[in-house]
Amino acid sequence: MPNRNKFFRIPAGVTAFYDSFARRISRDETNKESFLIRLRAMLMLWTSTTLVMWAYVFYCFFAFGLNYPVPWGGLVFTLIHCTVPVVFYYTQSFPLAGVVLSLSGLCFQTLFCLYTGGVYSPAAIWLTFHPVILGFFGSTTLIVLQVILNFLIVVGLYLAGQLGLLPADILPHGFRDSMIISCYVLLDILIACFTVAAIRMNKEKTRELNRSRELTENLLRILCHDINNPLLIIKNSSKHLTPEALTANPKHAERIKRACEDIEELTRSVGSWMAYKDGKLTLQSTNVSVGEIIEHIHFSFEDRLKEKNLALICKAQNENLYISGDKTAVCYQLFSNIISNAIKFSFENSAVELSFEENGRNIIAKITDNGVGIQPELINRVFSPYARTTMKGTNDERGTGFGLPIVAALIEKMNGRISIANRAQLSPEEQGTIVTIVLPKANG
Repeated sequence: MPNRNKFFRIPAGVTAFYDSFARRISRDETNKESFLIRLRAMLMLWTSTTLVMWAYVFYCFFAFGLNYPVPWGGLVFTLIHCTVPVVFYYTQSFPLAGVVLSLSGLCFQTLFCLYTGGVYSPAAIWLTFHPVILGFFGSTTLIVLQVILNFLIVVGLYLAGQLGLLPADILPHGFRDSMIISCYVLLDILIACFTVAAIRMNKEKTRELNRSRELTENLLRILCHDINNPLLIIKNSSKHLTPEALTANPKHAERIKRACEDIEELTRSVGSWMAYKDGKLTLQSTNVSVGEIIEHIHFSFEDRLKEKNLALICKAQNENLYISGDKTAVCYQLFSNIISNAIKFSFENSAVELSFEENGRNIIAKITDNGVGIQPELINRVFSPYARTTMKGTNDERGTGFGLPIVAALIEKMNGRISIANRAQLSPEEQGTIVTIVLPKANG
């Protein structure tokens, strides 16, 4: 089936240039596609209108000479028009940039109309385009104000012409006709381009809304996934909640208490993550000790390790090393998800190894298991919140497949890196998966 949008495609080189231009003047860290499409459209419009205005300036100097205010006024308004990217860079405001873009052109056209027939000047055709500009880059209020301003200008030009207050029209007839034709053609082209850009923006916004909804659903699944472990602790410990058992071994009550605290931390963490994704919250950077991480992992996964008769081997050059990152994210999301996966995909009677080592300004953590190993085709997909990568564990354990995406996002936010590899691909004699995490070391 032929592509219906092939006639609206922008050459790749042009798109790349304007994408680069847009990112240079944008301070939006999210770099959402809809935002970049809108900024790219503004820059393209600014380029085309700037060229038209400079062409008008040169024509005015040629047609009017140096003794008329039209070429000089046009030069001033065109120079103001050229500042649109600068205005956007310092204000990050589409409405303000749109006002500068629109009003500078409007002032030039009005000045041109005063000396070329008033409301009957070819330049008056362009007055209809300014509400479109502000409709795309401004707000409803600006559109209304622009329509009112255009109406006042048109009425003013008409009345001034009827009262004989306008200077004599010196515009040649041949040039007048060519301007009228070119104005209509260029307006058609610009409005068509605006329409295509608006359609693309609408599609991208719809896509972003769908992604946001899907991500919210994923986070809920992740929450259910991560709460499962402390709930298992509560379930197993609650079997011993008899006065005799608690008197003989009060450890079970303490385990239930800590598991409940873990659930509280997890729900708070996911809520914070959703707020962060909405731009309402940032992660809190603190110092998290390696010893604290190891202690938390031993407590959280004691029962699950026993169920599969797995040994957890923790190695650290120095347990007093500190990672710079959000404590809740590091303990309850990052390492808990990785260790949970290592246990899930490990064969019974094997070992899971966690090691920490210092490397310059970073701390490198490696989680190694002796299990089935990750499938090669999944390596580039497991960190995406939109790709379904759920696999059953060695004992048919089920998961959501949404743990690793949030891990990757948190690590990126903490200026770290994560990679995953199949051990068999690194060494044929080995089996299992190795996950490498690089996080910044805390200063001091």
